[in-house]
Amino acid sequence: MSDLKQSLAYAFRLETVWRALRVSVVIGTLLAIINHYDDWFGNEIPDINLFQISLTYLVPYLVSTHGQVYGNRSRK
Repeated sequence: MSDLKQSLAYAFRLETVWRALRVSVVIGTLLAIINHYDDWFGNEIPDINLFQISLTYLVPYLVSTHGQVYGNRSRK
């Protein structure tokens, strides 16, 4: 199997996905609070940009998945 296929297979394993989701929820929530605190807890009506918030959760997910795949490949 090619390196790309092995990497994608590992990236979509249930264990990898769950670990990345946990990281994304914790880190994404912290980053969302830091970056959008005024929108959520201010006195004005919130103008929440869902695209920015989704990226706030997506980036930690991708970084965690990449780290797991890279770590798995370097062990072999």
